[in-house]
Amino acid sequence: MQYSRDDDFLDFLLAHHAKEERQARCFAIGNRHICARCTGWFAASVAFGILIIILGVKPPGYFYLLSVPAFVDWGGRRLGFFGSGKAMAFFTGVLMGLAIPGFVMGVLSLDMLAIAGLFAYLALFSTISMLTHAST
Repeated sequence: MQYSRDDDFLDFLLAHHAKEERQARCFAIGNRHICARCTGWFAASVAFGILIIILGVKPPGYFYLLSVPAFVDWGGRRLGFFGSGKAMAFFTGVLMGLAIPGFVMGVLSLDMLAIAGLFAYLALFSTISMLTHAST
């Protein structure tokens, strides 16, 4: 999706979906739209990040695998294999949000499993983005 001049820039940042898709993929708060998946991952990553700091624990390096359902849901939706609603996007976003603090800690501590996961996600995201943009 590209930003168009008739979009409100804040709406674009919060929703980053085409106006015709926002009803199906975003939560509406007043006249603003907020991406359901991003709402889930942001809330969960902040809450879980604070919790692991308070408890002083480090999640295991493979914890980033919790974000796999979000990538499957996002990729499947982008490639047109299936559609899912706001509830699924929010749920998979929460799972991804639980993975993010441990994932960041793993990358910062040079955990090779987390670093390999980072490169795998970047490759997957780039490939799906290129495939979907090439078809439009």
